[in-house]
Order: sequence, then structure tokens, then C-alpha cells
Amino acid sequence: MRGRPLLQWALFALAWAILLVPIVRVTRSEHSAAAPAAPDAGSVTTWVSLRFSVIPESFTLRQGGVVVWQQTTTDEREFEQALPLTVDAFGTEFSFSAGLPEGAAAIEVSVEPDGRPARSRTVWANGDVDALLAFSWRPHD
Repeated sequence: MRGRPLLQWALFALAWAILLVPIVRVTRSEHSAAAPAAPDAGSVTTWVSLRFSVIPESFTLRQGGVVVWQQTTTDEREFEQALPLTVDAFGTEFSFSAGLPEGAAAIEVSVEPDGRPARSRTVWANGDVDALLAFSWRPHD
């Protein structure tokens, strides 16, 4: 038995034409998806504390290429100061460098922005240190 190719092609084209209507409606909807909002980043007063296992010669905190805290030390191992750091919806990061004497050393860096819980990191070093420190918070913290 022989088929009718012309009739079969016409039915095939009709089926795709019927399917084309919902596809066009979905792809050309008047309500386009909104672009995801960028996390707002603003300067937040942040309590920063540094604890060294050895007495540092000096240290510097930079954020976005700007020095936010620089100090040449005396005989102290612990430092605390409220700084204006840029904090977005997920966290903050800054560059930390310190001049330390040769030998193993540990530095505890703690940050506590207004309205968020404290976070801390321990940086292990052997002599001078230059590190990028990132602290993050989940949006619902």
C-alpha cells in the first residue's frame, strides 16, 4: 500500500503551525524577566581587630586601592579600630599587609560590620605577609 506524501507533508506542516502559536506567545511575552538586582555596596562602619602572635613592625589595610588603616607599631600585639569598609549583600574583602620579623607568626583578623555577626580569619606567615582577606555573610544572617 502506498502512502500519500503530499497529504502527509500538509498534516506535518499543520501540526507545526499549531505548535508555533504557543511558542510565539511564550517567547514574545510582554512581561520580560527583570534583571537581577546588584547587591548594594556601601560604606559600613566596621569594627576591625588585629591580634598578632609577634610584635609587627607595621601593617596596612587597603580596600579598593585606598588605604583604610595604616600603622607603624610600638610594642603592642593587639589593635582595634572602627573603619568605614565597603560591605555588600554578601560580604567584604580587603588587602592586608604586615611587616613581621622572620619566623613563624599568626595574625587573627576579626571584622564586625554594623548589623552583622563577627567573622574572623587567621593568617599564618613566615616573615612579611601580603594577603587578600574575604569575609562573607549569607543574605539571611
